Amino acid sequence: MNTETATVEAYDRVAAQWCAKHDGARFWELAADRLLVRLPEPATVLEIGSGSGKTAAWMRSMGYRWIGTDVSAGMLQQAKRNAPGVPLLQATPYQLPFGPVMDGVWATASLLHVPRHRIGEALTGVAGVLKPGGWVFITVKEGDGDETVPEGRTFTYWPEPEFTTQLCAAGLHTELFWRDYRRTAATSGAWPSWLCYLARKGN
Repeated sequence: MNTETATVEAYDRVAAQWCAKHDGARFWELAADRLLVRLPEPATVLEIGSGSGKTAAWMRSMGYRWIGTDVSAGMLQQAKRNAPGVPLLQATPYQLPFGPVMDGVWATASLLHVPRHRIGEALTGVAGVLKPGGWVFITVKEGDGDETVPEGRTFTYWPEPEFTTQLCAAGLHTELFWRDYRRTAATSGAWPSWLCYLARKGN
């Protein structure tokens, strides 16, 4: 079994528990402000990794045309409960069922499960759904190598220069970068910083 399949199966098993612990829909509120102010009105935004669906519900309540995806069927079940009325579908970042029609993409804490050798494929998929000049917000964890936690999820860590280079290679140009050192309520012990990218697709 490869690491991606194992990660999906792990999320399927723990979906309800994970969603109960990760209730911070507005954890990335500053990032949302920075992204949404750059989008046209009304904007259509694709979320990669909808998780609990609470961010989708929040954004839908503000009037955004929000579409959610997740690779885990178990997580999608939770999202559908928390975000009624939001279109939600099972999809990987490599095969997103859209052309270049999105004004924005929201990918917080989801691409960190993409293996290093496939990140170019994933970022190309992200760029492929954006309109020319469209915006994306992405977070990954800073570091080197990868780590598999006991329940079976695998995380890939990135040095900042390497991930920035990968974005550029996919046609996504970093306009704003910062590090976020906060931890979620469900974490303990050492926690790598988040690398936060607001990037734009070339025209």
